[in-house]
Formats: sequence, structure tokens, C-alpha cells
Amino acid sequence: RETAARVAAGAVARALLTHFGILVGGQVVRIGDVEAPPNTLPLRELIAVTEESPVRVADKETEAKMIAAIDAAKADGDTLGGVVETIVEGVPVGLGSHVQWDRKLDARIARAVVSIQAFKGVEIGIGFEAGRRRGSQVHDEIHYDAARGFFRPTNRAGGFEGGMTTGAPIVVRGVMKPISTLYKP
Repeated sequence: RETAARVAAGAVARALLTHFGILVGGQVVRIGDVEAPPNTLPLRELIAVTEESPVRVADKETEAKMIAAIDAAKADGDTLGGVVETIVEGVPVGLGSHVQWDRKLDARIARAVVSIQAFKGVEIGIGFEAGRRRGSQVHDEIHYDAARGFFRPTNRAGGFEGGMTTGAPIVVRGVMKPISTLYKP
């Protein structure tokens, strides 16, 4: 299938990116109505923990609930969708474009996510939550101090501003619909 080729190419790309100090990991954050608590693990640890999970989630309690939800849906002859999150650390500042629509990196990533079979939505950073908040609760304000220089204490934009990387971790979530092949008519 077409997605198998993407997985193989992604594994090669992930290995190549490590040579540039870029780390790519992720997790399942929701299956059906079971949602994982917010991640607090460093990315390397998150990768190690999710590699051991059959549903690729870091929290063991959530893992058990997700497996139970999958088993219950299967017993009913049904399927579940979910949300996956990808985190990329070590990306340099300025990749992408703020001028050319077809070179905005966040747009290219969003296009790539929804081009995967059964993926129906994508959010970057706080994504759809931004529509519920005021601007002061959405923007990643730039601060300065002598020790750190310029920095942003938040990453609500998921590592992007104006279509370009900010140097903060890239955080992208994609939503996958339940597959339409059911065990019942």
C-alpha cells in the first residue's frame, strides 16, 4: 500500500535528520474518546516509552483504557479513530517562507498530513484551541534577558510563525477517522 512506502521513507528521513541534530518522535494522544494526559517527558524518553506501547502512548493507564476501547469497538463490530502527535526538535530557525504560499513549511506539513489515507484534520501547536482564546493567550511573545538573549516562553504556534520555523519544537497533530471496514453491515 501507498502508506507503507511513506513509513519506509520516513524511517530513512528520520535517521538522516539525526545527523543534523534533528529529533523526530511522537505519540498517540487519543483513540476514540480516550485521551492521554498532556506529555511532560523529554522527547528522547517519549520515543523510548512509546516504542514499547502497543498503542504508542506514554501513559500506562491510558494505554489500558485505549486497548479496552479498541476491544469494545471490535466486539461491537465497529472501529475507532484517533489523534496522533508528532514532535520535531532541533529544527533551525527560518526554514520555510513567509512570502511564498507554496513554500510555507507549516502549510506543506499540513498538506502532507491530510494526504495520508483516512486523515481528515491537522492542527499545529494549540491548533483549534486558538479559536477559543484571546490573542494574548495565543501569541508566543518574544522576551529578552542578558543570559538567554531573545526567547519565547511559550510554543503555542507549534514551532512556526508566518510559515517559517522559529527554532521551537514543531508540534503537529493529525486526526484519523475510524476506518470504514466494519465487522458488521
